[in-house]
Amino acid sequence: MSIGMYPCRRIKRHLGSHAGLIEAAALAEIEALRAFSPDGKAIATGGSQGSVKLWDAASGKLVRTLSGHLSGVTSIAFSPDNKTLASGSVDNTIRLWDRGKGSPIRTLSGHYSLIPALAFSPDGSVLASGSVDKTIKLWDPKNGRLIRTIEAHTSEVRSVAFSPDSKTFASAGADKTAKLWDAATGDLIRTFEGHIYDVRAVAFSPDGTTLATGSWDRTVGLWQVTTGKLLAKMQGHSAVVSSVAFSPQGTLASGSWDTTVDIWQVNTRLLLVTLLAADEGDWLAYDPHGHYTGSERASKYVTWRIGNTVYDFDQFFEGFFQPSIINHALEDKKVDQAAQSLSGGFAPPPVVVITSPRADQTVSGDQLEVTVEAKDTGGGVEEVRLFQNGKLVGTNNRGIIVQRKQIYKYQVSLVDGDNVFRAIAFNRERSESRPFELTVKSTAPAREATLHLLAVGINNYKNGGLNLNYAAPDAKAIVGLFKKQGPRLFRDVDTIELYDGDATHENILNALETLKARSKPQDVVVFYVAGHGDNRASKWYFVPYDVTRPENDEELTGRGIASSELSDLLAKNPSQKIVLMVDSCKSGSALVAFRGLEDRKALAQLARSSGIHVIAGSARDQNSAEVTELGHGIFTYLLLKGLGGEAVLKSSDKMVTVLGLIGYLNDQLPEISKKYKTQAQNPVSESRGMDFPLSLLP
Repeated sequence: MSIGMYPCRRIKRHLGSHAGLIEAAALAEIEALRAFSPDGKAIATGGSQGSVKLWDAASGKLVRTLSGHLSGVTSIAFSPDNKTLASGSVDNTIRLWDRGKGSPIRTLSGHYSLIPALAFSPDGSVLASGSVDKTIKLWDPKNGRLIRTIEAHTSEVRSVAFSPDSKTFASAGADKTAKLWDAATGDLIRTFEGHIYDVRAVAFSPDGTTLATGSWDRTVGLWQVTTGKLLAKMQGHSAVVSSVAFSPQGTLASGSWDTTVDIWQVNTRLLLVTLLAADEGDWLAYDPHGHYTGSERASKYVTWRIGNTVYDFDQFFEGFFQPSIINHALEDKKVDQAAQSLSGGFAPPPVVVITSPRADQTVSGDQLEVTVEAKDTGGGVEEVRLFQNGKLVGTNNRGIIVQRKQIYKYQVSLVDGDNVFRAIAFNRERSESRPFELTVKSTAPAREATLHLLAVGINNYKNGGLNLNYAAPDAKAIVGLFKKQGPRLFRDVDTIELYDGDATHENILNALETLKARSKPQDVVVFYVAGHGDNRASKWYFVPYDVTRPENDEELTGRGIASSELSDLLAKNPSQKIVLMVDSCKSGSALVAFRGLEDRKALAQLARSSGIHVIAGSARDQNSAEVTELGHGIFTYLLLKGLGGEAVLKSSDKMVTVLGLIGYLNDQLPEISKKYKTQAQNPVSESRGMDFPLSLLP
């Protein structure tokens, strides 16, 4: 299975703890020259205007601009002690800057052409510069003295890198070679030959035994430093490999003009993960088997190609959206091999159509029969789902078979106005069809909506070691807000509240059933839950009052409330407008972080399969979720602020909608959490369904 990529312009900082893998491989030729400081806190960029800009890596804010070159900046390097910045230019000079003050230290002159390569030795005693004039110059950065000039290559020098012990350095040349030099004498030790076009980049492994090269021939070379032997040529990019870098653990990253960064396992020469990023914060990480994770809007950049057939991105979500597999691959951990192959080979997804009613049909009543036809194209038809206005209204595993087509019928209740129906079908491998959509308009009289709110908050667990401070008060605060503001927008506010000892597994499930019985299609349903959560495999579990050992697999899976269980119950609710709000935190090291990758998959699956909106807070432990100064968990604190009016998108209508609230949380939660807990906390959200108002200001 291969993945086709739409062009993207630049890598952004959405790779979490793995960003270090690409720091030194970060795309000099893709958009703008960049270099990360040794401590990872600053980024230096250089461009065609002749200035260097320093940015804060965490916030992305511009710290200062260093001006002095007469023309474009072509290379940047930080000193190992983080105090000095060097920049090379088209004006043939090198400038040294005081990184802290932003002031110039001195200018180094001597090259006769632009300088695309700069590198400090790890001990900070030497600065090497490589030029299009085919030479390498070694400088003493303390006083600016030229130590020596080396006639290095028969064509331009594109990259230089020092060995970890500072005793040797390597250079990459447009003469198709890389070379190893003695840093003390400037003598040539050996030449690495094997690329068929220019060598654009060089890097040493952390132990200094392996040299990596990137070439115009689109390959990454691995060489034995002591002998010059070519160990491997790795092909993964579709364009020039312009940069290479090793992680401290020895994993190799390669950056390319094809706008991707590949992560390689050096020992096996296997491609682990490819990183792709684009504008507006969208990003994607995927492995050679097709497993992937990414931002919510990544689908607009990616398609699947199997043979000569192109499939939509979301058609393989259930089988291949695997954040945990990508995370393990990036950490170079063993991945379950059974999860890395398609079961029994690839089988194409079904084709689905809605045969009745007709598109744009107008219906006077509020009831309708919808007929869906699914055609087996070789992979079978395992399940058909019908969504109404983005909310799942029916799922079926069996249909009437007529000439290899399966016919499914659904009885639905219409809401007044437009009713958008979408049908999808799954094959045996959980690959899904392209969706089929049509709109039916109901002219039935408009009905006022009721808000149904189920609030669950657990401060005091049966096992006192799990107790929290603000879960129950947070739930009560949410109830209070909706009771106060709800009458402005809804005919009635119907609440069910479960706190502490009442929030048992049985009582929560019974409350969801009661919620289903009370709800109508036009109503709004909000399920707010605060307490502990944990995950097993791809399922997330809410921990009710009567689970005493959530670290025990059998007890958690037997008595916890699984995301799949919630999905089934909420999908059966007749309301077309459902929001699940989860403020679930963890306590102690026995439980994994709520924002774990498995949780993300489970919550995304819940929203996607049932067509509801899921908004979840992120907490690493009890303290990171609950802040005494705020009197709430951070997530619920912002929920209350947003619903209270701060999440209004348009001041003219004074309404807070679901998508407006999600956008507000995405903007505010990282900043507020960082303010109180020094570490940014990001919400987990997934939206499937129509947008609708939750509160109306006076």
